[in-house]
Amino acid sequence: MREANGIMPVSQVAAAHMPPYVHLREVQAIFRLYVKDVSGLMRFEQVRNQLWLYPDSNIASLAYELGYTDQST
Repeated sequence: MREANGIMPVSQVAAAHMPPYVHLREVQAIFRLYVKDVSGLMRFEQVRNQLWLYPDSNIASLAYELGYTDQST
């Protein structure tokens, strides 16, 4: 997820962490509950770190690079 800037389909995350005896749909249901929050935190941390290191960064460009497409995401 970190390499994908916190943007990754739930099915891809679930498949990477699924125990062999658990059905993919069960894992997807669990990940749907948590992945969005984790993804958002990862993206927020990346923005925070970038702005800390480079305070003159273009915020609009940085937001676009990290997958923020509107003000609500």
